[in-house]
Amino acid sequence: MKRYHRLWLPAIAAIFLTLAVANSSEGNQNKQSIPTSVLAAPASNPYPECPPNTASIWVKCDFFCVGNPTINIPLESGYDMTDADGSGPDTATGYVNYVTGVLWQEIGPVPPAVPRFSDKTMEAMAVAARTLVYHACGVEGWGGIVGGIHRGIDDNQKQNYNPLRPVSELGGEAEKNRYVQAVSRDAGIHMTYLNDDFDVQYRNKTGSRSAPFPTATPTLPHIAVDDPVGATYDPLRNPGLAQINADHWASGSTANNAKHPAWPDYRSILAHYYSYISLVNSAGNGVAPGIRWNALTIDWYTSSTQPPILIPGGTYPVKVTVQNTGIIDLPQGQWALSYKWAKKGHTDLNSTKRVWTNATIVKGDPSYIFTFAVDDLPNWGTGPYKLKFDLFSQSAGFLSESSNWPTQDVDVCVILCVALPFIRRQ
Repeated sequence: MKRYHRLWLPAIAAIFLTLAVANSSEGNQNKQSIPTSVLAAPASNPYPECPPNTASIWVKCDFFCVGNPTINIPLESGYDMTDADGSGPDTATGYVNYVTGVLWQEIGPVPPAVPRFSDKTMEAMAVAARTLVYHACGVEGWGGIVGGIHRGIDDNQKQNYNPLRPVSELGGEAEKNRYVQAVSRDAGIHMTYLNDDFDVQYRNKTGSRSAPFPTATPTLPHIAVDDPVGATYDPLRNPGLAQINADHWASGSTANNAKHPAWPDYRSILAHYYSYISLVNSAGNGVAPGIRWNALTIDWYTSSTQPPILIPGGTYPVKVTVQNTGIIDLPQGQWALSYKWAKKGHTDLNSTKRVWTNATIVKGDPSYIFTFAVDDLPNWGTGPYKLKFDLFSQSAGFLSESSNWPTQDVDVCVILCVALPFIRRQ
């Protein structure tokens, strides 16, 4: 049986927040209207037994479960206390919900090495796993007929579900619950492409994909992107979220978020690996704007690429590599990179410096490089400051103020700061 797909028709509800943006300079009046946020249709599945039609899912648990049971478990919250055949569960707590069990296996620690994935990486993986369930559940050939009669999913066909990871392997009870909390924080949020779910590919800790990709060349929304901070782990430009690389982006590679900055939240990770996607909740409400960007590198032209100690009146060149992670190309001259100054006890100060694009920034790949000099340090005294990079348009102003997309923050020091140890960010 073929899987049914929703047609992408104008009748599908979509809300566009339209902004007029200037071309090439702040004083230019040649304007164009572009969408900056969308309301997309939620995912669908043609089978009544499959999410999102139900809050539970049938799973053929023959790879990790004792006795190879066919189980009906919650999709993303809590535990189930009985097997589908009425017998007791394998553990006193029952089988954990499907998405959490996928995270336990896909990004759970592998003894003796115990990497601790950040909360943002866990949330991004939960969205990817949930999206794949919406697409794959019930599909014949993908283990979609379980127990001979139910539409569901195999525990090892498209992604691994393991409800029985020992607490000791996961790093203790608190660490185990971090996975549960990461799933519940963004319950129902999933990705769509052209208003439908899709066969999400992601790469596990060994570099392989969640399933064989159908073509040699990745097809949208999958794109081959450079992951400079993860090159040691995955140097190939393979499509889909790379788990260890994603954790680099979530945590940053330097204490001040300079060369490879820590991205603000899980949405930045997903938008990096999947182009032209919408992030929506179960009601179809968008949780990310249509115009988005990520900073891939921030280079201060120092030996460590980190920002130097700033002195009032000084001039500091910086190079920022930007990826357009939104749903449209950003036309030449219509968007600039700018920044805001921030310091505890002070109201954020918008810089008047703008570096306008001299070429279109295409969505996905390749990236675009902005170069300019920071020379407008506010007179707020010594100590730690934040430099908040942000996209800017003439009529929309700063993107973070006209949408819910965050700034990319860099910690800088003015004259003298108290040195603090680098604490891995979540």
